[in-house]
Amino acid sequence: MSGTSSKSPISTSEMTIQEKIIWFVLSLTVTGAIAAFPDCTNGPLANNTVCDTSANFVDRAKALVAEFTVADMIANTGYQTPGVPRLGLPPYIWWNEALHGYAGSPGSSFTAAGSGLNYSFATSFPAPILLSAAFDDQLIHDIGTVIGTEARVFSNGGHAGLSFFTPNINPFRDPRWGRGQETPGEDPLHIGRYTYAMVTALQGGLGSELDGAHGKYLKIVADCKHYAAYDLENWEGINRSTFNAIVSLQDFAEFYSPSFQTCVRDAKAASIMCSFNAVNGVPSCASEYLMQNITRDFFGLGNDQWITADCDAVATILNHQYTNSSVNASAIALHAGTDIDCGTTYLDSFQAALDQGLIKESDIVQAMVRRYGSLVRLGYFDSPEIQPYRQLDFSAVNTPSAQHLAYISAVEGITLLKNDGTLPLKSTNLTVALIGPWANATSQMQSNYNGAAPFLISPLEGFKNAGFKVKFANGTANVSDTSTSGFSAALEAARSAEVIVFVGGVDDSIENEALDRTSIAWPGSQLELIGRLAEVGKPLIVLQMGGGQVDNTQLKANASINGLLWAGYPSQSGGTAIVDILTGKQAPAGRLPVTQYAADYVNQVQMTDMTLRPSSTSPGRTYKWYTGEAVYPFGFGLHYTHFSLEWARPPRSSYDIQELIAAAKSSGVAHIDLALLDNSAFELRVTNTGSVASDYTALLFSHTTAGPTPAPIKSLIGYTRVKDLGARASETAELNVTLGSIARADENGNSVLYPGPYSVWVDVDGTGQGEMALTSFELTGRQETIILRGTKKYLRRAEFSTRHLTPPYFVDCFKRSRLNVNLLQQPNKMAPSSSSSFFPLPQSETDDPHHPLGLTTEEKQWADLYPYLERRGYQLRARYRPGWVGSWLKEGLTTAEMMMRPTWSYEFDDAEPSSGALTVIDAVRTNDGTPVALKLISMSPSIITPDSNEIEILQYLSSPSLARDPRNHCIQMIDGFQVFTPAEMKGLGAAGYSNAFIAVFPFARRWKELPFRLAWEALDCVRQLLEGLAFLHEHNIAHRDIRPENLMLDASSQCFSLTNPLDRIDTGVRYIFIDLGSSTKFTEPRLVQFRDGWFKEIPEIYDIDDQGNRERTRFYEPFKADVYVLGVVLDNYFGKQVHPKSPTPLFPNERSHTFNPSFIRPSSEPFPPIHKDHLAYAASQARVGYFYWGLSEFGFVHEGDCVGDYFYLELDGLDEVGCKGFVEGAGVDVDVGVLRS
Repeated sequence: MSGTSSKSPISTSEMTIQEKIIWFVLSLTVTGAIAAFPDCTNGPLANNTVCDTSANFVDRAKALVAEFTVADMIANTGYQTPGVPRLGLPPYIWWNEALHGYAGSPGSSFTAAGSGLNYSFATSFPAPILLSAAFDDQLIHDIGTVIGTEARVFSNGGHAGLSFFTPNINPFRDPRWGRGQETPGEDPLHIGRYTYAMVTALQGGLGSELDGAHGKYLKIVADCKHYAAYDLENWEGINRSTFNAIVSLQDFAEFYSPSFQTCVRDAKAASIMCSFNAVNGVPSCASEYLMQNITRDFFGLGNDQWITADCDAVATILNHQYTNSSVNASAIALHAGTDIDCGTTYLDSFQAALDQGLIKESDIVQAMVRRYGSLVRLGYFDSPEIQPYRQLDFSAVNTPSAQHLAYISAVEGITLLKNDGTLPLKSTNLTVALIGPWANATSQMQSNYNGAAPFLISPLEGFKNAGFKVKFANGTANVSDTSTSGFSAALEAARSAEVIVFVGGVDDSIENEALDRTSIAWPGSQLELIGRLAEVGKPLIVLQMGGGQVDNTQLKANASINGLLWAGYPSQSGGTAIVDILTGKQAPAGRLPVTQYAADYVNQVQMTDMTLRPSSTSPGRTYKWYTGEAVYPFGFGLHYTHFSLEWARPPRSSYDIQELIAAAKSSGVAHIDLALLDNSAFELRVTNTGSVASDYTALLFSHTTAGPTPAPIKSLIGYTRVKDLGARASETAELNVTLGSIARADENGNSVLYPGPYSVWVDVDGTGQGEMALTSFELTGRQETIILRGTKKYLRRAEFSTRHLTPPYFVDCFKRSRLNVNLLQQPNKMAPSSSSSFFPLPQSETDDPHHPLGLTTEEKQWADLYPYLERRGYQLRARYRPGWVGSWLKEGLTTAEMMMRPTWSYEFDDAEPSSGALTVIDAVRTNDGTPVALKLISMSPSIITPDSNEIEILQYLSSPSLARDPRNHCIQMIDGFQVFTPAEMKGLGAAGYSNAFIAVFPFARRWKELPFRLAWEALDCVRQLLEGLAFLHEHNIAHRDIRPENLMLDASSQCFSLTNPLDRIDTGVRYIFIDLGSSTKFTEPRLVQFRDGWFKEIPEIYDIDDQGNRERTRFYEPFKADVYVLGVVLDNYFGKQVHPKSPTPLFPNERSHTFNPSFIRPSSEPFPPIHKDHLAYAASQARVGYFYWGLSEFGFVHEGDCVGDYFYLELDGLDEVGCKGFVEGAGVDVDVGVLRS
């Protein structure tokens, strides 16, 4: 960069996505994203199958990628790809934007905005949040058609690619979210229907259902974002690239994922985008469960459809502390299914990942085929003469019909919240005082992710164009301005006018990408100014602008405020649409697509709390679960007229569930949940009883107590919009109700039809009061699951036994992680059932309000430390908080009643005592919500092992150089601090400590907690544990307390919630040693005293007396004892483990070898030197490396496993694994190949 400025250039890593777009667009040449298409007539690819239009999409893409070198593939892994010049494959930019109109981005550009030249503008539609308020699926489809067409035009003109990162279909869960304006609102059914209408229109229909040359070309590729559970930008120091969204399967299935199911399964979107955040401990772009198991295997994303990471989301996998290098992050993301890296991590890291064996060329090939398969479907390689979309030119941009559509979509979305009869204004021959920070808004009208509009009509221009005489004053400089200096001019204008219109609210300066709100009150001094204007005594209309709602309590209650409307971001014709609504040229019929909460709501629930249902700490979220009183509820909207409603064809009085299922299967519908409840629509007779022609939006709600508790307050199950219903006219509206809309999600996320009564109603204004059409029906018969998320498609592996889903695998990961600490010393503990209890039931609730689940003596020390730990940035569970009272008691349950629930330990996590609370307890790191384990360590010498020094060893093994070593399999200390002052030590006397140290660890799970199901899984476990032990020994550290309880899994990628269904190899689990309390770091070889540990039969600790009796020598060689005990632990487990599908031992005891502990030398021999190749030594001496097992008895052979009667595993220094066909008794070994371990 040239110039004299001393200011440093902005780093792109510090920019928001929009800032990056602006920066990139400014650096683009006018040639845009597609300067050329491949030449399939005379170019180098002419004879390649990719140019053969008779071949199918995938085969064509495979043929193209087969010509790529490894360097070619790596160079083309990002969003800005150079192509392959020698093949005639031109550069291409995958990142293009079109959220509510073709928009600027790295791949999509304009010629010269504002010049009026071709390619200098595109139709700009209202923000999605306002579009959704229309509740008009046809309108959304029409808009999507225009956007897709105009995007194609810009691509044909060399200004854009063909892949567009749109739409944003995340539910608007929290009113503070800065990007809620980009979404269709808070209701899953509404978002799903918006998604279907938009995606199918953008892509030009359902061409993805057709395979082969004769299928329709896609118009553009739509990319649904952001998967999954993404709805936080930066709230109180927690940002999207570090946030871990803790989501139950129930919430995931019915709220966070349905729109993506619709996008992929039903609308056939060609791509989706994985998000920055983690879900239950796993970064979304690193989650094979999310992207492979659910998106590809269950939703059905195909091999010519791709997944892109959000921009830099692969790089930010490191921010979640999920792995320790960019190379690892790139390999993890690729294996998880992330095909495109919108960043440079793949480009910078793939070669190293290949060199280290973390990925294979075939992995990259697969990603390449997917992305180029979509370009084949777009006609990228085909002659333009045979493609109608390639014939589109700039005459198709901003046509009169597109302009009208932009206008009418703003009209349909504007929502009337209050009117005392002042509206509509009776005349345009009035003097209007137009006041507020939005009064003369232009680009502000567009929302974010906008393009260059052909024109922008501000409210001021709209009033002038309508013939009003306007007195204009801002009143406040911007929406956040707290000054009152502009009040005088505003009040003067108000006094000289006949009517006052205030236009304000929120805008992109306080709600945006990377910017969440902290308050949902009116910002700045706007509310004060509105109050002052109300005192003038003139009719006062308030226009609330912006995407997120604000608390209108005061405006609603103030009788001097005559009218209140919400107009969102209405875009290019917004000013005209607003004025036409106010004057009655158009009648309002919009409905709020979100709940408007009181301002105090933000103090009642943390933004990071992803749960929906109300609890003792939350009033609930969205209209379905919010137990408070909304200022204006979801679906609210007034009209200029009145309507009466009656059922023309109501639902039947009852439906048999089994008959519904049978009818759905015979109807030919693609999925049962899409079948109509009655094989046809319900019919509602709507009559306009007033004198003003108007649209009417019918929202059909339902309520039932059938199914899991608590039940939602109400649920939207259908809607439609009746257009232009004249005065005194009637029309029959059809309301389609699907089986999926009345199903509910159970705790495991299955969609179930439950028998029971269902009330349904449509009301006029969304309040649930006044004029409404009310009816009911009953579902009879047995409950039926219509979407089973435990099927082979969902879990990916058919052999995964349902027995492993108990307790439910998708319960709250946070609670399950905390339970893992409790299980450390109780490996067989199960949640109590109604017939038995782990704790004795109390004799009387009045004896002790916490009995029998009150704090144990050991727990009290942690309760005393609660305030201190909170200051240090760690928060214990609520049960340790000062003044704690059990949450079940607050909900009116007795302890006995609570414990009769089979899932009490999940529902009431503060009821669960920590069995290991003397030394180990669960906690949360408050700065990012990460679950951790705290261990209290005495700094006094141990009586049992006086030569051990746990703190010193932990600090040594957790040092940066050793922590990065992949052979280090000891749990890493991520923080630690000494507790020594009298105040801090209060309560620690019970442990007998004069001073103490608290070590902080990441969570770990018991090593046997996941089932071993494949040969490779057992091999990997053995390899890692031997590798880790060798690492310890190489650094002169003897563990000295190896036991099953001290072998763990790294829990960061293995929550019960999302990844548990996968096997150990698929998820790359890491085995670790814990509890170094008895460990010793030696400076020279020597014998040690006997440690009364888990395995007391170490031969070396015994001598044989003259009578043949054993006596303890009390001294032994600790390194060889470690090897021996680890061998016994593995032998005991693998030698006796029974496979869940067969009574035959997984590793039969009738092996041709037996475990022989006699290798331990007598203690009188010199201590051997530390072995440099201790891993090979351990394998050969402990003999844990020789196993046989019959694959045929398992019923499956994993790809790459040996084919034959037996699999023979030999750990030869753990470098290679020999696959041999073994004929027992014949002594014949036949090599059939060698695999890398």
